[in-house]
Amino acid sequence: MNYYVLIWLLVVPLILLVGRRDIKWITMFGFGVSVLIGWILINKAVILHWDSNLLEAVTDAQIKAVTENDGGPKGFAFVFGWIPAGFYSALCIGIHALIKKTKKPWKT
Repeated sequence: MNYYVLIWLLVVPLILLVGRRDIKWITMFGFGVSVLIGWILINKAVILHWDSNLLEAVTDAQIKAVTENDGGPKGFAFVFGWIPAGFYSALCIGIHALIKKTKKPWKT
């Protein structure tokens, strides 16, 4: 697994779950920051993947194939990388809200 993806999967919940969540603008700011960080890390993961493919290429034909075919995935991740970051951030916020809503207070 690409370590940028691992960082993304671990950092986004931490950003969203730290601090008070009863203030709406703090939640939205945390969501925006987590989407931005997720988008950056997704782009870094795609770039690292293609760079590692280039390093593993041995023959001239493999090098040519890697250098000719890396533009599409890099461009797609750059333009649409915010979508999975947004879905993952929304999933984390939804899980947090569900846990908070179903959490029962201690009875004494």
